[in-house]
Amino acid sequence: MDRVPEKELMEDPGQVRSYAEADFSSSDSDFISRLGSFLANSNRGSISKQKVVLDLGCGPGNITERIAIAYPNWRVIGVDGSEEMLNIALQRQVKRQSLLSRVEYLNIYLSPDRISSSTLCSCADIVVSNSALHHFPSSISFWETVTAASSSGTIVFMRDLRRPTSTKVCLSLMKKYVSNCSMQLRKDYFASLQSSFTVEEVRHQLASLNLSKLQVIELEDQYLEVFGEL
Repeated sequence: MDRVPEKELMEDPGQVRSYAEADFSSSDSDFISRLGSFLANSNRGSISKQKVVLDLGCGPGNITERIAIAYPNWRVIGVDGSEEMLNIALQRQVKRQSLLSRVEYLNIYLSPDRISSSTLCSCADIVVSNSALHHFPSSISFWETVTAASSSGTIVFMRDLRRPTSTKVCLSLMKKYVSNCSMQLRKDYFASLQSSFTVEEVRHQLASLNLSKLQVIELEDQYLEVFGEL
């Protein structure tokens, strides 16, 4: 199935609300668990030392919050180009301020130039991202944004949908995962599947930027995962 890019930013209030209200707790918990396992296996996961973690394309802050709760000594910065998404994240932060006092949200358009000219340039010990890559018109811009925020030794851990082989498989995944969700979320999920990349495409992207130290694997029936140290 050919890739069909979708809109880069979620800014429509109805679309943002539908995404923010969806129950991603299972996949979000799994993301944190796999991140923890990867850090432990790489001997870079000590929670006793303060680290700066960037969550690129953080949306309403699902993963940002969970990292802050799991690693209370770390400073976690959620970055997103959508002001509507960050409004939701900030509302949640106010309600849970006792837990999230170390969380910061920044409304910055995710591009290498914007990151390079900001305080985020080369600041991250760990860069995470969940379901952001497929929103970028240029995958190269995404990876250049990651490297602009990183320095030698920065850990990268990200997850995204991977593009199915056919529309038939897309519809099967929709039936399995979002059949009980809102019409808006079903529509967005289908668009995201069409806009996502295959494992081989991501490997090619990384090789073209000399980022082959990052590994790419298939995960379950709908995700791909990228991890490693720069």
